[in-house]
Amino acid sequence: MLVIDGVTYGLTGGDLQDRLDYINASEAPTIVNGGPEKRHKLWLQKTGQAAPDNLDEVLIVQMGSYTEAFNVHWFERTSGLKVIDRQRVIKDGFLRCTLDGMTTYRDADCVVEAKFMSAYANKEERILSYMPQLFVQMHLSKARQAILTVLNGSPSHEWVLIDWEEAYAATVLRHLSDFHTCVQLRTPPDGMQDVVPPPISAMKTYNMTGNNEWALHAVDWLTNKGAADAFKVADKGIKAVLPEDALEASGHGITVKRSKNSAISIRITK
Repeated sequence: MLVIDGVTYGLTGGDLQDRLDYINASEAPTIVNGGPEKRHKLWLQKTGQAAPDNLDEVLIVQMGSYTEAFNVHWFERTSGLKVIDRQRVIKDGFLRCTLDGMTTYRDADCVVEAKFMSAYANKEERILSYMPQLFVQMHLSKARQAILTVLNGSPSHEWVLIDWEEAYAATVLRHLSDFHTCVQLRTPPDGMQDVVPPPISAMKTYNMTGNNEWALHAVDWLTNKGAADAFKVADKGIKAVLPEDALEASGHGITVKRSKNSAISIRITK
């Protein structure tokens, strides 16, 4: 067990029992798009015919556990959003989830899920693989959007917004219900097929608050925006009042010249 800022991470004895009694959101990717071998292995565990995997020695899993609190903290810091309901457990029927948190985005409730990825992982494929988990969490929390906040071993951080899609959600929930029935009847889920997740937008949402170079340019941009807008108005106005037959005109510190192709340039008078 791991406790950070009063929030407990890791599985209690009750959590381990719940993993046998319920379908957990974190197991949804295995059931929905994990392939027949992983699906059958999970079925064996759910029916008590195989022991659950011991993840204590799996580095990438433990990295995810130990970096989750920092991941959420960094998301809050860079997004300006507040994450609440940390490690909240929701149960409904045969489904269960433990939320990394909830936030409010676009004036609506939003699930927050924190993940750690290897620097060598294909991020888009990994994000797509988490879609079933996110949709179960949205279903149980009644939210209609989710944010996947990702720490990458590069290191880098980004977050992706996932919107609710009714058709895909219905397919995921039906798949999980079918698997749960297989567990209850002790019938192997050999006929189940993977579900292709909906495509995610190639455009992602970034918050650059923690980027120092961005901050320097942002300050310069804000400082000079008013002057830049005034410059554009003055530039257009000077060219508008330039006599049509003028090859060159000067006054008040500027010189305006017309080239052979009628292009007009404005320079400071030397």
